[in-house]
Amino acid sequence: MEITVSIYCINCPISNMPIYVGKTENIDQRLTMHSNGNRQTKIGLYIKKLRQNGLRPTFHILEEFDYNSSRPVKEWMSIIRESEAMEVYWIHQFRAWGFNLLNRMHNTHAVRRNWNYFNF
Repeated sequence: MEITVSIYCINCPISNMPIYVGKTENIDQRLTMHSNGNRQTKIGLYIKKLRQNGLRPTFHILEEFDYNSSRPVKEWMSIIRESEAMEVYWIHQFRAWGFNLLNRMHNTHAVRRNWNYFNF
């Protein structure tokens, strides 16, 4: 079975600035979940607030990784690890460029808590 892992970015519809980077094996389902804004996460609450104001974020694919799950486990696990590393890379890269992402990253204090995303 062919599987595509996508690294994606969610942009603010007002500023067109990136606000979140994610990784998924089902991009359509994941974008629908984000678009609903139902989750009690920073990005979920942000999207919910956007929707209350008649706005929707934009989504962009940053990278895609294709693998076939019928291949040896070692081979597709390598691709999964690479995609996870690239998700972290893009989060750090956007932050290095000065963007305030809503991503929560484990084992790091890179989350900026001083930005008011709900003021629009």
